[in-house]
Amino acid sequence: MPVRCGTDGEAENLQGDDGLNYRLFKRLAAPGIAALGLLAVVLLATIGGGSADASANNGARGLERAIAAQEGHTDALLTKAGVVGTAIGLGDDGEAVILILTDQRGVTGLPSQLDGVAAVAHFTGSIVAHKNPCSGPLAQRPPECSGGDDPAPEPAPEPTPGPLHPSAPVGIGSSTGSERLIVSGGSLFCTVGTLAGPVNDGVNTFALSNAHVYALEGSKSSGTVQTGSGGDRMLYPGRVDMLSAGCGTPAEIDAAEMARLSDFQAIKFRGRNTNTIDAAIALAPAGNLTMALADGSGTVSTTTQAATLGLPVKKLGRTTLATAGNVTGINVMIRVGYDDGIATFSNQIMVGGGNFSSGGDSGSLIMTQVGNHPVALLFAGGDTATFGNPIDEVLNHFGVGFGVAP
Repeated sequence: MPVRCGTDGEAENLQGDDGLNYRLFKRLAAPGIAALGLLAVVLLATIGGGSADASANNGARGLERAIAAQEGHTDALLTKAGVVGTAIGLGDDGEAVILILTDQRGVTGLPSQLDGVAAVAHFTGSIVAHKNPCSGPLAQRPPECSGGDDPAPEPAPEPTPGPLHPSAPVGIGSSTGSERLIVSGGSLFCTVGTLAGPVNDGVNTFALSNAHVYALEGSKSSGTVQTGSGGDRMLYPGRVDMLSAGCGTPAEIDAAEMARLSDFQAIKFRGRNTNTIDAAIALAPAGNLTMALADGSGTVSTTTQAATLGLPVKKLGRTTLATAGNVTGINVMIRVGYDDGIATFSNQIMVGGGNFSSGGDSGSLIMTQVGNHPVALLFAGGDTATFGNPIDEVLNHFGVGFGVAP
């Protein structure tokens, strides 16, 4: 969506992504649990190829100068109240600008330039991978959340979860998740996210999604997460989407096994540790996965493309299905909230556009609107933006490329 710069110098999307909205998909939930902002959560009743050239040099003049100024001042900016990150954006004049990301509108005392580069306040809201279900729309809150003061103004209505695609092989954009539960306040919760697609190392095929989807990173899990031949089972569909009450019956869970957790990048929360990816892969038997999009709209390219400012992108997610937007920020450094604390991420991409993502879309593949080239792995959101790991960072970490193994 276009960006409007007001006379006060603050930039805002004309229509926000609403990426933090959370939908409670079953009946029971406990107050106070931090439910994944882009990974949907529900209470259990009891306890490849190369990279394509960018279409333009990020569409901005003065890019290197802007990045140098951004990186030189980000640490100091993050000490200011209301600042949650920085990014490189595109000014109306085609010059690269520094976006100072804020969790509230009207943050004062922010610079208008840094080392001669224009700096613009850009409201995103708090950036999180988890969110309290009791802050959702009143009509969708569980009984345990009723009564007392309303903690926040009621947000816009949530999108309706998309239809399941109960046929094999499993397509990109399908519902998926771990068989394992997360624990909060003595209760057990099941979760659901989105399949980014198949990746391979030349011999084996793996399902790709977020670490907070497949390994429940950032939350306390029910027991120790296991990888390898006896690793945790990754399911299709995720347990939230199973037909039976209580997050699925044992028979449903057995029948839904799609892959076994192979590897994941642990998220670092302590000190000045910086993350670059929130990702995991799960070993899938031959024939279980396909490069086709789950809605039947086409197939995804095995050739990746780097994010550039203004690049038209789209995604197919478990909850909001097919949505489109544009890359509005590159070289993004943000602080992301998880149940386990705040994690800092560097070199991320930011996507604007209305309703680009919502709860349950964690793990979606962000791709180009033309050619379906993988661009980023969706993992977090704010009120007006969605954030993703650059896809080449993810693939290089695991030593894989897009596609099914030959």
